[in-house]
Amino acid sequence: MSDGRQLHILLAEDDRGVRQVLERFLRLKDCHVVAVPDGVAALAAMDGTDFDVVISDVAMPIVNGIQLWREACTARPELEARWIFLSALQDSQVPEAARGRYLHKPVDLSAVWSAVSEIATR
Repeated sequence: MSDGRQLHILLAEDDRGVRQVLERFLRLKDCHVVAVPDGVAALAAMDGTDFDVVISDVAMPIVNGIQLWREACTARPELEARWIFLSALQDSQVPEAARGRYLHKPVDLSAVWSAVSEIATR
């Protein structure tokens, strides 16, 4: 980040391999990352913690990414503009709420960093 402050990122991704790759990548970019395997753990991680960016898979068991986004943004409306969805779904299958704010899987790490940087500079 341009002001020298470390970005705090919440990463909710049920695919362990994807989660590990993204977590390592973001840590190499000097971000503080809290990586969780599902929406339930993400909601728990958000309790009392401020995140600069939230990255979540759309399709997760129990609490999916859209449910997570809605619940989190109801409690903390400022998170709405800080959210990046990941999805392996075709464009037409991506829920309306995620359109315009999602990246396709397999993820391009440079696209992830570009999206994170854009949010961080707002």
